[in-house]
Amino acid sequence: FEGVFEDVKRKPKEPVVILSGTLRRFYGKANLNTLGVITSIYAPLWLLGIPIYTSYGTVDLELTFDRPHGRRIAEYKSTVDFSELSSYWGDAELEIGTRLNRSFSEAVRDLREKMLKDKDLLVESGAPSTLPGREPTPAPPAGEAATDPDRAAKSPTQN
Repeated sequence: FEGVFEDVKRKPKEPVVILSGTLRRFYGKANLNTLGVITSIYAPLWLLGIPIYTSYGTVDLELTFDRPHGRRIAEYKSTVDFSELSSYWGDAELEIGTRLNRSFSEAVRDLREKMLKDKDLLVESGAPSTLPGREPTPAPPAGEAATDPDRAAKSPTQN
């Protein structure tokens, strides 16, 4: 969350924003495809490099930003699917973990890009930005009404 938040802590006493994440899907599978089954009686054909394995999977992530009292600020989702053919020489069963790891990295990168696009929304919500020139929204002076319902729930001295 570099570039979006000033401070990230595991369990702050008074959180401004609560980040929750869900790993909705994380699976991969590799198996002999139809061509592999048909040519299995002619196993030497496999040595020619025909695509006999299919590997496929999905990584599906979701992140939400909420106020401590439950109001949703933002929600981000990213799904990366993959499907590949490989030959006898490709070790599809062994490569599935690497492919899942790459898909997970792609999904995280996609989520980060979406959050950076919404940086102003997150900053306005009270999550301080680390980027120069961006200061957290100050509390209204004593005696003035807060326009943000989350700030209105606290007294000006608590902001």
